[in-house]
Amino acid sequence: HMDTQLFDYTLPDHLIAQTPADKRDESKLMVVDRHTQTISHHVFRNIGEFLDSNTVLVVNNTEVFNARLKGHKLTGAAIEVFLLEQRSATQWTCLAKPAKRLRKDDTIIFSDYLSATVIEKNTHLLLDFNFSGDFYEHLNRDGEVPLPPYIKVQDPATFQQRYQTIYASERGSVAAPTAGLHFTPMLLDQLRSQGVLVEEITLHVGYGTFKPIDAASLHDHEMHEERFRINAETAKRLNQYRLEGKRIIAV
Repeated sequence: HMDTQLFDYTLPDHLIAQTPADKRDESKLMVVDRHTQTISHHVFRNIGEFLDSNTVLVVNNTEVFNARLKGHKLTGAAIEVFLLEQRSATQWTCLAKPAKRLRKDDTIIFSDYLSATVIEKNTHLLLDFNFSGDFYEHLNRDGEVPLPPYIKVQDPATFQQRYQTIYASERGSVAAPTAGLHFTPMLLDQLRSQGVLVEEITLHVGYGTFKPIDAASLHDHEMHEERFRINAETAKRLNQYRLEGKRIIAV
């Protein structure tokens, strides 16, 4: 029953980066050495200095989709919707802001081609979307990148490419697996040439990553569930690497 206040610290606003580094692999890299009890600072592109042929990198190949939609009711009242979980071909569990303006059977219009009806209103909303064609094409056109609340930008579309890892291939996240954002194709090639093994699994990052902790005890903090997938061949290889004593690093 650990007190969550033990984790409180002051993070000044000016230290929260609002834009990515010019190049992915130019981000800062902090190396904590448990054996020498030292901390040193480097540039991410030099991560190969700390990895060797006994290392396996496990990366998350999830792809972020544009989960944030801005629309309006028939009355003109502005409504913002955040997609959480797909329930059927047309229905999604969602958050809405301001939710108090919505009632069951209300219609929300997002564009000439995309609208939704409120089916249920409980802790979350259940929306039934009306569209033709591919739903994700509508999201790509009308939706926004679901940036975290501490990133204050006028146009989220400017983050469209950089809020995705270079190996993203399995659509399903409402937030980026941020530890992987700093790898470039060249850097991964360099690591492979050093003998570093790279394996992919899929974990779709859920809305819980944005959820603030307001419980006094860690025991009382409710975690949101997330979906993941590891295929049998990858699992077999990872188990074998562990038996061989390789160092497995989760990105």
